[in-house]
Parts: sequence; C-alpha cells; structure tokens
Amino acid sequence: MTAELKCAHGLDIVKELDTTADLILFACRICRTMLLAQKQNTEVKSVRDLPAINRTDLANRLLGLIEHYQKVYLLQNRSGGLLSAKQQLEKILQKLLPETPSNS
Repeated sequence: MTAELKCAHGLDIVKELDTTADLILFACRICRTMLLAQKQNTEVKSVRDLPAINRTDLANRLLGLIEHYQKVYLLQNRSGGLLSAKQQLEKILQKLLPETPSNS
C-alpha cells in the first residue's frame, strides 16, 4: 500500500511515517529478542543481559536507523533540535553496545 498526499510536504510526511514505522518495528524486534532470550535464560532482565551477538545485531540495525532518522528529521525540522531528538536513540544504542570502561 502506498500513501499519496497532495500537500506541498506530502513526500516528506510519507518519509516520516515510514521512519516511524521502522522505529516501531525495531522496538518490536528488541522485545522479541528479549522474550526469546528469557525463554532460554531466566537471568535476562534487560538488553544488557542479552548475548553479545544479539546486542551487536540490534546495535547495527539501530545505527542505520539513526542515520536515516537524521536525514528525515532535517526534511521538516531545524537542525538545532536534531541533537536532543537523536539523543534518545543514542541512549538505546549505548545500552546495546558491549561494556567498555567508557560505556560503564
């Protein structure tokens, strides 16, 4: 199904909706990964407890989403607000990255 808006910013709005859908699907992927991991190991309580391979896969996907989000955000928003909007996604990314002295 495709959406076709007749307003001046129609294409940008569709891109924003697509990006929002991608972020929602990513959140579902995190939940699914958590549930599957909890079935195998009751000690999994947060994303930091997931096996490294799962966290790395999720982190790589999120990196791509953040890059795409930045481009779409700037289509209709000022660049000054991008940092605070992007920080929320980067907080999730930090939880997915392997623990290092700088991440602790």
